[in-house]
Amino acid sequence: MFKDVSLGELVTGYYYIDIKNGTSRIITSPIWYTRNDANLLPVKLSVFTVQKAGKSAQLDWTTEQEINSSHFIAERSSDGRNWNSILRVNAAGNSSIVKKYRAFDNAPLSGINYYRLKQFDVDGKFEYSTVKTLTFNIAYSIAVAPNPARDFINITTAKDQNTVLNIQLADVTGKMLRTIQSSQSLIRISTAGIAKGLYFIKVKDENAVQTQRVIIE
Repeated sequence: MFKDVSLGELVTGYYYIDIKNGTSRIITSPIWYTRNDANLLPVKLSVFTVQKAGKSAQLDWTTEQEINSSHFIAERSSDGRNWNSILRVNAAGNSSIVKKYRAFDNAPLSGINYYRLKQFDVDGKFEYSTVKTLTFNIAYSIAVAPNPARDFINITTAKDQNTVLNIQLADVTGKMLRTIQSSQSLIRISTAGIAKGLYFIKVKDENAVQTQRVIIE
């Protein structure tokens, strides 16, 4: 178990595990956590799940207790950092029994969808749930190599010849370091002037977003 005792109040930390075994290397999915010790909501959320329901995403959650709860906002993200509100569900208000909620995202993104709940009380205070993911089929695939990279990064895409993709290289804070638009199946990005570390390749078209991690060393 790892405990970050240095994280300050209302400060967001970024965490991932880098596992090395000889020449093999595994980097886990990143987690962002914001410490907030004050004003926790009097809503006890016991379950939050997402699953496919045909071409829609079905969101289910359960509360065991609600005191002066107002409503829930379901938020969706394509990268786990930038979020958009997609629907609102009114809360019970006051309840000491189990309450079950269900909502649907009828227009999920192609690729990975990140979901979270933002639960509000009547005073406007809010708290976030854990993040869940759900993947829908995408119209193209990408491969990033070499990884780890040094002088350049190759992004290979399997797609329709006329599809124009927006390729972005971003650091862990979300800052864009490179942006390229191309219809080519092989795109090369120079790493000149970029410090060693973990970065993200984001590939987008009109309907889909894909993100892959890459190490520059």
